[in-house]
Amino acid sequence: MTDTSSKNGAQATAPDHVGQQPRRLQPVPGGALVAAPMTLGNASALLSAGRSLLRDNPAEAEKPFVIDLSAVGEADSSALTVLLALLRTARETGHTLQIRRPPAGLFALAELYGLAPLLPFSGAD
Repeated sequence: MTDTSSKNGAQATAPDHVGQQPRRLQPVPGGALVAAPMTLGNASALLSAGRSLLRDNPAEAEKPFVIDLSAVGEADSSALTVLLALLRTARETGHTLQIRRPPAGLFALAELYGLAPLLPFSGAD
């Protein structure tokens, strides 16, 4: 089950399975904090929550919508797909996107696949 609320409560949550972490994207002032593994099992819920946040919060001139990845412990190539899709949604909704503090492994994957120049990373570890 995915629960996505708008404006002040956009949060992706998946059913708890034994030993599995909840899938979360938490709204914070000016953006969102990803507080879950960015893996294939979470990709759909994170993308849905991220799109809802971007669509439900009006873009502010000269202020980027920040996706903070500092709490992401695990990421696979599906994380790049989610980030590219969020970048597209951000552009469609008039937002400027900034991806802060990606895990080193995710940044390395983006470089390996030639996607690093397309993604607005800042503060890469």
